[in-house]
Amino acid sequence: MTKFLPLFLCFFALGSSVPNVDPWGRTKKQPDHVGIEKEIVAFEIMYDFEARIRGIKFKTPVTIVVSSFKMKKGKGTVVGLCTYGKNFREIDINMQYWHKSTWMTKRTLIYHEMTHCFCGRFHTWSGGEYPDAEKMPKAPLQVGLLGDGCPASIMYPIVVSDDCVAKHWDMYDSEMFDGCNPY
Repeated sequence: MTKFLPLFLCFFALGSSVPNVDPWGRTKKQPDHVGIEKEIVAFEIMYDFEARIRGIKFKTPVTIVVSSFKMKKGKGTVVGLCTYGKNFREIDINMQYWHKSTWMTKRTLIYHEMTHCFCGRFHTWSGGEYPDAEKMPKAPLQVGLLGDGCPASIMYPIVVSDDCVAKHWDMYDSEMFDGCNPY
């Protein structure tokens, strides 16, 4: 065992030095925070349960925090962000948005970000990929919508409204794990 320790440490050092650059250009080798805020733990447990009943298990622990820093990208405000490195996944949630959101909106936001972090999904639905939110015109996207105007996926680049979530939760809950490549 001891003769393999130097080799392991060498691989660990190389692996942990692989940086990840977030949308703001910051290089991250480790998370900014540790753990999950108390208010968010229940959402994480529910998400993990939903994945497990589908036979999906995640390996990497997650850090989820409500952040006070200004989360802006381009001209828009970002309400949630998944960043990750080789051995971590971290979700930052915009504090102002979080505190004014309903329980349903909070669950939708956390599930959306966890699907980015743990399933490797982008802003996609079964018919393709949504355009970036910052490239969208002021009017909502016209692609990837259901007949009633609700998004076809929880991975829509704008937080899905509570009305749409209430109408289509069973579909969103199932669809978010389609094509999941677990980390």
